[in-house]
Amino acid sequence: MKNRIIETKYQTSNLCDALLRNINDNFISVSFDFVDDNDILVKVILAKQTEVEDNYIDDMSAEFAASQQRDCVRKVQVEVGKHHLPLQNLVYQKAK
Repeated sequence: MKNRIIETKYQTSNLCDALLRNINDNFISVSFDFVDDNDILVKVILAKQTEVEDNYIDDMSAEFAASQQRDCVRKVQVEVGKHHLPLQNLVYQKAK
């Protein structure tokens, strides 16, 4: 349990670093969770999705993956609209 808490804090920090310069006002939330074999699934919820957001997500994903010690970052799950819920570990939530 203690190792999971440490790993969650570590990955939260990594994802925050990856979000720097890779986010705009269309991002509603960014979250992650651990899935099969401790892989990491990142979920981005957008108000609207354009090529700009796609580029930000690609850059953020690459930076986040580069911070890992192994190939464990899954393809980012992107959803559009406010009715979607974030994953377990919320890293960014747009102010209402």
